[in-house]
Amino acid sequence: IIVLLDEPELYFHPEWQSKLIHLLIMYFKTIFRDYNIQIILTSNTPYLLSDLPRENVLLFNKELDIKGNEFTTTIDYVSIPKTFGQNIHTLLKQAFFMETTLGKFAEEKINEIISVLNFEDEQKPSKRIALEKKFINQHNDIKKTINMIGEPLIRNYLEDLFQLKIIQSEKLTTEQKVNEIDLEIQRLIRQKNKLEISDANLGDKKND
Repeated sequence: IIVLLDEPELYFHPEWQSKLIHLLIMYFKTIFRDYNIQIILTSNTPYLLSDLPRENVLLFNKELDIKGNEFTTTIDYVSIPKTFGQNIHTLLKQAFFMETTLGKFAEEKINEIISVLNFEDEQKPSKRIALEKKFINQHNDIKKTINMIGEPLIRNYLEDLFQLKIIQSEKLTTEQKVNEIDLEIQRLIRQKNKLEISDANLGDKKND
């Protein structure tokens, strides 16, 4: 029996997408136990791809012909990574050719903050002055946005860069710098307290 499925995961919650291959296999093994089953499916989600060996995956590319008039579809046998049990983010970047797994709006805001914090690297004097002015006038808003970022590597990098620029800035007053440093100290103290509580709870569990 050959079963053809066109994007069967459509509208499913990611939790159910990750279970779909398993459920399909269990279902067909139970209902058609005396038959050989081949399932052919199309999909746009890495959750299904993570349950399939690379040898069972075909990657289709759609490209314009040389004249730019018609699209041609080819099979790419080279770009397919090891898919079975692969990290979802790796599949999104390699098999689905996504440059980033961040939302577009968040990515633009983060890049904007990086540009503002690195205003000294800007080659155009007029733009460099504008970025520095934005940093001085909006540094509180910039800090709030940095604190909102969920990815710890990006957030920690921007927090360190932000504090460095605050200290180095010649346009901020000493009082403003002291206030920012005090706030950063308070944040680090809260983080330290959380770690100590977490370690204490872990120690209690080990003793139990």
